[in-house]
Amino acid sequence: MSRSREKQEKQQHKNQEEKMLERIHSAKMTPVAHEERKKKLALPNRLNRGESTEEEQKEQQDTVEKATMVYRQMLPECDGFKQ
Repeated sequence: MSRSREKQEKQQHKNQEEKMLERIHSAKMTPVAHEERKKKLALPNRLNRGESTEEEQKEQQDTVEKATMVYRQMLPECDGFKQ
């Protein structure tokens, strides 16, 4: 890049900064401070929580049994829930 081109770019940059400062002082523009975002922890990319299919099936069965117990307590006695 030639020296004249460098001077021209520096002058343009200087002019842009001056215009920005004028806008800030005249309340046409508000300065915004950049804030560093905190990194989020990544979740593992897997579908099942168990080590094997048997563990997964057992866990699902336990969940269904617990949900059934809750429904039996919440719902009035129906034909399907009578013991």
